Amino acid sequence: MKRGGNTMEIGQQIKKYRDQLHLSQEQLADKIYVTRQTISNWEFKEAQICRT
Repeated sequence: MKRGGNTMEIGQQIKKYRDQLHLSQEQLADKIYVTRQTISNWEFKEAQICRT
C-alpha cells in the first residue's frame, strides 16, 4: 500500500471501520475468529514498525 497522500494504512482502516460499526476489539475478534490481541496488533503494530 502506498504511503502518504490520502492513502490510509490497513491498521487505520480496520480501526476506522470497527469504530463505525461500534465494535470493540474483542467483539470484532470474536466475529472473525482471532484474538483481541491480533486486532490490536493489526491496528497499532504498523505505527510501531514505522518509527524504527
